[in-house]
Amino acid sequence: IKEAPFYRIVFFFPNIMSVVVIGILWTSIYNPNLGLVNSGLEFLGLENWARPWLGDENWALPSLVLPSIWAGIGLFMLMLMGGIANVSKSYYEAAEIDGAN
Repeated sequence: IKEAPFYRIVFFFPNIMSVVVIGILWTSIYNPNLGLVNSGLEFLGLENWARPWLGDENWALPSLVLPSIWAGIGLFMLMLMGGIANVSKSYYEAAEIDGAN
């Protein structure tokens, strides 16, 4: 894939960011008045879905799952890419002979 370097940067970037920076970034995204989430919902005409994401006791924990996944996905991406890079060429040749594409 010719876009592979771009995807590596995008997925690994959160791992090199400070936890404090990630917290500030996502706090501004979840801001009830000016945040991207509520602004996007209002732009789409879904004003009734807008809420104080981190201030609502029903939505605070689920709202923290997305930043946690985003912040940790780079490590798993590195392990997956390392594993894929070490697959022997003979497996690809055998798969091609068996008709895999």
